[in-house]
Amino acid sequence: MHPKNFIILTLSVTIIFAVTTPGRVQGQEIIEPGIGDPYPLEICLLSDEPLEDDPEIFDYQGQEVRVCCNDCMSRFADEAFLHVDAIKKRLIEQQKPVYPLKKCIVTGKALDGDAVDFVFRNRLFRLSSSDAEVELKKNPSKYFGDLDFAVIEKQKGSYPLKTCVVSDKALGDDAIDHVIANQLVRLADFDQILEFNKNPGKYLYKIRSAAGG
Repeated sequence: MHPKNFIILTLSVTIIFAVTTPGRVQGQEIIEPGIGDPYPLEICLLSDEPLEDDPEIFDYQGQEVRVCCNDCMSRFADEAFLHVDAIKKRLIEQQKPVYPLKKCIVTGKALDGDAVDFVFRNRLFRLSSSDAEVELKKNPSKYFGDLDFAVIEKQKGSYPLKTCVVSDKALGDDAIDHVIANQLVRLADFDQILEFNKNPGKYLYKIRSAAGG
């Protein structure tokens, strides 16, 4: 049975670009552009500075990226592939310890030593092969939804906070079960979602710290 208060948050994607050469961009069609996670890291990987509540936000090939300032956004555009690789590495480090499944979400095959760590729109998917990446990209909403439910089922019983990480209100029976970056986030009500999305990395860090991570 699906959790009563579970939601899938969709993002409004307004700028999607693929960097070709420094200073030049071209448009790219994205399947189901509203599906994905906001940038879940607490720091700007270009400056190593903490992200505040008003970072520079843009989309690179359907993936939300946040940096601390306009200078870092320009640097990203000049060296996009280098910085995307650094973000991917950090997202794997962040999400792999809490990944809830031992089977590929696409094929149902067991995840062995050859499993593929596939970062897609800021979410880690552990897949049985690169072929599964293609299938996942065809239907993102299905696999994000399936993974969200698996995260809630795995983490809800051991969730480390009794209050909302955003408002500090007590988590009652009507609390919202929200999933970002393979981490369950329990919010007091829907009003907290917009505030959470101003700085997801900050709140995810608080949850991980409370859990001893």
